[in-house]
Amino acid sequence: MTNQASFGNHPTAGPGQGSSLDRVVPRAKLIGFSQTIEFQYNPTEINLSHNAEGYADPVSKGDNESRNILAHLATRGSTRLILSSLTFTGDRCQPTVDTLIKWVTPLGQTPRREQLEFVWGAVGAGFHYKVELMRFDCTFSRFTRTGRPIRAEIRNLTLHILEQHRSEPRQGPRRRPEMGGHRSSDPNTDPLRSVPGIGG
Repeated sequence: MTNQASFGNHPTAGPGQGSSLDRVVPRAKLIGFSQTIEFQYNPTEINLSHNAEGYADPVSKGDNESRNILAHLATRGSTRLILSSLTFTGDRCQPTVDTLIKWVTPLGQTPRREQLEFVWGAVGAGFHYKVELMRFDCTFSRFTRTGRPIRAEIRNLTLHILEQHRSEPRQGPRRRPEMGGHRSSDPNTDPLRSVPGIGG
């Protein structure tokens, strides 16, 4: 069974509420072990998808059996955030995409990827998750005369939720945690509890 929810940007404040330019809008961030990506423009849409049955990303039959088992355990009953219409511009455009490529690449011979933190908004009201980057699509749409990309459009940036934060997240790169941990079965850390119509 798959549940889906969609979150969009709030409309600009009306008369008497102050214009959107008067308010400080926090930027979404992806925080890794040694690098942080701060979004230049916040997502225009976030889709949440939860697959409670079967396997979310079945591994191809050509892989060895041990890798299949590990990959199935890593993705069974997965909850995902899918971010759309992300734009990065300027000199940091290509390094940002290079960092995303690094994060989406499995670590060594395991199917696990680097653990990240996705942070956007106030604690308890926004998005504060430990995640893995599963995939993204990128289109470079502007270049300098020397061929260096200076505009990248990111679509379908898919984050596999590992755990929801219950405290203020760190503001920058963090130390590598102990490897080999599993997703918590504690219902108090269930990432779907805070989603209306999905959580208990």
